[in-house]
Amino acid sequence: MNCFADPCVCATAADVRDLGINIGVGRGGFFLEECGSGVNIFFFISGFILAIPFFRDYVYNQKKVSLKHYYYRRLTRIEPPYIISLIFFLLVAIFLMRQPTIDALKHFAASAFYSHNVIYNHISTINPVAWTLEIEVQYYLIAPLIAVALFFKNRIARTISLLLLFILSGTLYFQNADFFEQHHLTKSLLAYSSIFVAGTWYGTVDFGGQRKISIGGGDSFLVKLAP
Repeated sequence: MNCFADPCVCATAADVRDLGINIGVGRGGFFLEECGSGVNIFFFISGFILAIPFFRDYVYNQKKVSLKHYYYRRLTRIEPPYIISLIFFLLVAIFLMRQPTIDALKHFAASAFYSHNVIYNHISTINPVAWTLEIEVQYYLIAPLIAVALFFKNRIARTISLLLLFILSGTLYFQNADFFEQHHLTKSLLAYSSIFVAGTWYGTVDFGGQRKISIGGGDSFLVKLAP
């Protein structure tokens, strides 16, 4: 399927993809925890897709992004199915996996507030693969701030600022690996921020005003960036 799509449609595709991974895979998350390259690709795609509407707004003065609408869409499209999936896996954990109810409820609460990785320093025992969604949500919160601060109309200034952020975020993690481990930050946005920034930079590169986004399964969106 090829079509000219509004960036919000592409963001929706990213949301659905994230939820498909985090809900559908379920108990196989322990295997996926070590599949770093695949996770990095998804984080890169998220940074790329979420950058497009802000890029169109701040650089091309096209459709203005409403932050209220942006956060509302993230909340209504991710939160309901995510909580439903957590409740399902909570019941599985208690009644089929025989986890102690109190412990299961604690892990459920931490997962529901997207803080399991930081609190327990390991992936959720309720829905293991949800650790990636926790990081995604953290990025959703700050993506508009990155756009406001660094999406300059001047291409050179924009590229340099994003490159510096990429280098800084990557260096911060690799030079302080022990600190990240000790403070339960190895599965946080701070550890993966450089991947999101790389995707964000790619989302601001103008390829003649439009680009094709392959979503998998042969489907793709052709996104128009400029008139």
